[in-house]
Amino acid sequence: MKINKFFLIGLILPFGFCYSNMAVSQVGIGTTTPNSSAILDITNNAKGLLIPRMTEAQRLAIFQPSKSLLVYQTDGVEGFYFNAGTPVLPDWVSVVTSAAPVGTVTSIETGIGLTGGPIATTGTISAQNASAIWNASQLQGTGVSSTTPLNGQVLQYNGTNWIPATSSSIYVLNSSNYLTTTPGDNKIINVQGTITLSATYNNIDDNNLFVSGGVFDGGGTQKINLGQNCVFSGVTFNNIEIDGNINNQFIACKFNNVTELPFECSLTGCVISNSTFTTVSKIGYVNNCELSNSTIPRIDRISNSKISTCTLGSTSFRIGNVVGNRIFGNSNIYSNGTFTGNHCDDARVLVGVSLTAINISGNNFDASSITTNLIEIDVNSGSRCGINVSNNNFLGNSSAPVSEYIKLTGSYTGSYFTSKVSNNTVTRGPKLLTISTSGQTYIIVNDNLLLSTGGLGVSSGGFVTIRNNDVF
Repeated sequence: MKINKFFLIGLILPFGFCYSNMAVSQVGIGTTTPNSSAILDITNNAKGLLIPRMTEAQRLAIFQPSKSLLVYQTDGVEGFYFNAGTPVLPDWVSVVTSAAPVGTVTSIETGIGLTGGPIATTGTISAQNASAIWNASQLQGTGVSSTTPLNGQVLQYNGTNWIPATSSSIYVLNSSNYLTTTPGDNKIINVQGTITLSATYNNIDDNNLFVSGGVFDGGGTQKINLGQNCVFSGVTFNNIEIDGNINNQFIACKFNNVTELPFECSLTGCVISNSTFTTVSKIGYVNNCELSNSTIPRIDRISNSKISTCTLGSTSFRIGNVVGNRIFGNSNIYSNGTFTGNHCDDARVLVGVSLTAINISGNNFDASSITTNLIEIDVNSGSRCGINVSNNNFLGNSSAPVSEYIKLTGSYTGSYFTSKVSNNTVTRGPKLLTISTSGQTYIIVNDNLLLSTGGLGVSSGGFVTIRNNDVF
């Protein structure tokens, strides 16, 4: 196909203001000598560059925007935005035009953190969108007042300068200032290093705090008082008593030689070791934690945790839900609710009759060194109760030091007690069951499978029905 050369000249002439140096792949608009560092050099003393304008919805609807793509948003927080992420995972960032200094915080431990995004002409710095940290010396000459801030001190912008904040939401605590710092409610607190208490500590006895990092050491005799609705993340507590109101949360914290925790607190991803709690401490919920060599007499629920050489619950305060734990090291678990999905290696379950349905099912019990029963049910009560012990696996050894796997004992004074022991699998070891109760106890033992054991072993007491059990 032939193309008319005059047509091509006519097509190119309107763009005569563009000059291209193909040798260096540079383009100049309004100049014949584009800057050597620029692939595109636009020169004009009367007009500017107009970037595509669109609403926030239109910006967010761009399909797989290229990294560094730039647009101007016309609604919401108006201004330039560029994609700091990837085409698949866009991260639109505002290009700040405010005169106020801008930054973000990664840690409030080593310097002064500045928020990301536009900062209002007044207000306190907050911590979010972490990526940068400035210390006091770096801020000199950037609008900081003549009052030199300390490293770690939060600044506040007063419309002209950054000045040390007189009231802030972020505080840093260390061994030098913890006695003189009183944050108050609704604050963020970062603990640096180890704070060794010399007396009862009340300076963070506030509500709605977020406290992270560091160590509180009570020396074995001191107490720290807390408010309520606080969150502690990554904090270590040594040799201390912790007192507080309800709804405090501890996440990824460590407790060593601790004697008390706030009432109705919750623990997630924590480590508790060598601690003996008083009955004042009622822990609401323990999940995904590690507990070793500790005694905790009051827990409502514990799940998905590793429990070694511990006594959890007590005869006065039995645990309502024990689910999905790894329990070993001659641990004792006092229960009166749901005990399911646990792996118990040399661990005992001590059940007390109460006004509730008790379910012990779907567990694995491995007895190698315990010399008494694995499940003991105490019927000394007048409360009506139903107990189900079913679908568990029991494994012993040839020496069978354990006397029996399950024992029902005590004197029942009420009229409504029923228990069912069914569908359990028992391999090696002693007899399955000993019943030595008195009173109106009704017990059914059925459909259990026993191999190389001492047999069913049912003794006497109550009203017992035995049927469809297989003993090999």
